[in-house]
Amino acid sequence: MIQKSSTPLKRTILASALTVGMLSAGAANALPAITQWAATVNSGFSAYSTDDPSKGGPFIASDTNPTLGLPSTLSWGVSWPLSNPQTPSSISVAGGTNGAWAGTLNTGAAPVQTVTFSHTNNNVTGQFLKTATLFDVITLQPINPLVGPVIPAVLTFAINFKETDNIAGTCAAASVTPCRDIFTLDITGTGLTIGADYSLNQLIKLSASPDDWYNVKLQLDGFGLLSNAECAAAGAAIGCLGFTTEENQVTVKGASLSIQKVPEPGILGLLGASLLGFVATRRRKQK
Repeated sequence: MIQKSSTPLKRTILASALTVGMLSAGAANALPAITQWAATVNSGFSAYSTDDPSKGGPFIASDTNPTLGLPSTLSWGVSWPLSNPQTPSSISVAGGTNGAWAGTLNTGAAPVQTVTFSHTNNNVTGQFLKTATLFDVITLQPINPLVGPVIPAVLTFAINFKETDNIAGTCAAASVTPCRDIFTLDITGTGLTIGADYSLNQLIKLSASPDDWYNVKLQLDGFGLLSNAECAAAGAAIGCLGFTTEENQVTVKGASLSIQKVPEPGILGLLGASLLGFVATRRRKQK
């Protein structure tokens, strides 16, 4: 089963989204340093598929994000054994707010927690989640000083998911209780770069001056390089990024945002190359 969701608002956001160098005032004079930003994050699932619809069982999309019109929770499965009923398995970015967050960021300050990603990993039967597309819209507005319009970033992440068989000796990921489920997150096409700490980074430019560059950093708890066996089990390419979750538990991963004023991209390019080299070396060591 493959489901897709689209709303006029989503299409409008996509059409108006800007990429690296999102905003340029067109002036060579540097703007005052931005010390504070108003920020929003809206998350939902724009597409999803199951392993085998013929296996039956419920698959429910719920907790609609009010801005995107997309579900922020996907749940599936029938508890097994039936004598020990549990809630269905699910993935969610709802976090009690249906995938919506608003707050402020201070330049150079510690990361701020935004939405959460959670996985309820129960022993269930029926059709399971196989793939999903996580659709995120992040906006930034300089407020101290108040300059320029709102800066939007539209991010689409492809998720591969492996609902494991829970049979000892077959686990791709080391597990206390067989077997840990596996998530992979593909950032291809987002325009984000991967830091040495596996953070996801986006440069923004506020004017034509070389002094008006900032780096926005998105960090997901526990996100990192998976083993070859874990990638293969999830149907992802070797060297994939993601995380695993323990059986019979609810795992919650926080997503944080921070922003730093940075040097002009010529210098950043050299630094970025060294970080990518670090990641590539880590991947080769796991092969």
